[in-house]
Amino acid sequence: MIFQEIPIKKIEPLTPNVFRLSFLSKEIGREAQPGQFVMIHPKKFSEPLLPRPFSIHRLKGNRVDLLIRMAGQGP
Repeated sequence: MIFQEIPIKKIEPLTPNVFRLSFLSKEIGREAQPGQFVMIHPKKFSEPLLPRPFSIHRLKGNRVDLLIRMAGQGP
């Protein structure tokens, strides 16, 4: 398991509730496959927000893309 603090490279709105979030990670890009999950925990929020699993949508070299749909409560 790899724990990293990674800045978001880009957030691209696809619909009013769906976004593509992109970040760079050599380790994840090298070892992961689309359909696997990464655990995301925003640095800005700590309690009581727990890490959330997000499926990898696409990998391009070191770039990792996640598709995120806003739903329910959250910061």
